[in-house]
Amino acid sequence: SCHETAVLNPTNPYAATKAAAEFLVKSYGESFKLPYVITRGNNVYGPYQFTEKVIPRFITTILRGEKMPIHGDGSHVRNFIFVDDTVRAVDIVLRKGKLKMIYNIGSKDELKVMDIA
Repeated sequence: SCHETAVLNPTNPYAATKAAAEFLVKSYGESFKLPYVITRGNNVYGPYQFTEKVIPRFITTILRGEKMPIHGDGSHVRNFIFVDDTVRAVDIVLRKGKLKMIYNIGSKDELKVMDIA
């Protein structure tokens, strides 16, 4: 898990774009005196999720009777949060959050990818 004040250290292009977006929001807010808050969502899942994401991919694989697509040994740990819970959390941050702050939105329950499979 990552604390809101931790220095970002993206290790792949997707993570780098998320970090860049945060820096863009902060710089715009500071340069043009605009209010902002930043939310970081952990592995959101739910209806209409892109099929290449881990949970829908596993469900589709099971329904097709195919072999599970586990990368590595499956020991990667992730936190998952249902989309409705994410929406409620963002709503709370928008109504009660402090400006210029970062809020992690996720679960403290860590699961190994293999345990989900």
